[in-house]
Amino acid sequence: MLPAFIFLSGCWDYKDLNEAIIPIVAAYDISEDKRFNYTVTTFSPNIEPEAERDNIIISKDFLNAGEFRQRLAHTSGRNYVLGRLETIIISEELARKGVGDVFDTLFRTPQIRYSLLLGVVEDRADEFMHFEEKEEKSLGKLLSLMLSVSQMHSFIPTTTLHELGIGINDIGYNPVIPTLKVQNNRVVLSGVAIFKSDKLIDKIDMDETRSLSLLRGIDTFGYIRFVVKEDGKIIDTGTVRGQNSRKVSVKRKDDTFIFTIDIDYEEAELIEHTGTQKINEEHLQKIEKNLAADIKEECEQFIKKMQTVYKFDCIDITRFAQAKWRKEIRDKIDNGFIEDAKINVNVSVDVQLKGETY
Repeated sequence: MLPAFIFLSGCWDYKDLNEAIIPIVAAYDISEDKRFNYTVTTFSPNIEPEAERDNIIISKDFLNAGEFRQRLAHTSGRNYVLGRLETIIISEELARKGVGDVFDTLFRTPQIRYSLLLGVVEDRADEFMHFEEKEEKSLGKLLSLMLSVSQMHSFIPTTTLHELGIGINDIGYNPVIPTLKVQNNRVVLSGVAIFKSDKLIDKIDMDETRSLSLLRGIDTFGYIRFVVKEDGKIIDTGTVRGQNSRKVSVKRKDDTFIFTIDIDYEEAELIEHTGTQKINEEHLQKIEKNLAADIKEECEQFIKKMQTVYKFDCIDITRFAQAKWRKEIRDKIDNGFIEDAKINVNVSVDVQLKGETY
């Protein structure tokens, strides 16, 4: 039994947690120091007993991610543990330049999970990391919670490192990433950043984000305001909350590709309304009809913007054409394919009334 204890102890390579830095958020910027390319800032909980600070924030300039780790080893005696990293924040400036180079090392690092959550901030990411959220003890945990559940409470998608990797390497798929900002002394989700491959092309607000999410088929559960009109007059307004789904079909007529997007806003619960009419089946049908028309109009406006301004597919429908005609359209995907396509939208809304009618 004595020799067995030697092999079972497992203490020969132990490291005290107090001697480690365990980042849960990393932020990336373009370096303000002309000698370097990037700045990375890490946010780690301080696990030392009776520590004066709850968190450890470290910023370093570097030419590439590997050099950052080397420089950190020269300036800190602590072991750097990457396995608990949950969120990566990207500055808008870096996102517009392109994140492929700086993220390449992340894709190749086994300790980093592909389920990492992504967000884009309007200003510098390192400054954002120093913001102290009054109602939350840890900014790192707040970011993780906000980004992980966003699409279950709103139309803002949850985007992971894996999805960004697909967008960088797969022709025809372009990722979208939630945007964050500080507003009224609080961190808030402000919309979505639209990427073409690894570069940010545009930022859109919450209203356009809803249209993008519905068209893209992102599984969200959000609120939509409705307006019911009769004879040109508003007779009722209110809010419904439901879950969306999408079906896409595509056919070809000579060189023209015709897409049909069917959007279903299902089991939408009536949250509130301001009209004096009694809520019965007839009035629910009016709500459904008006809401479906409004959603259809907003989606068609977004499609027009996509085809005339962006000129690339940001609603993830190209893959349905690739499934049938991949070899024929591969060279056209980023050169006129989505601009020349005909895209039709059908919207179906199902509003349900829970509780008593009134």
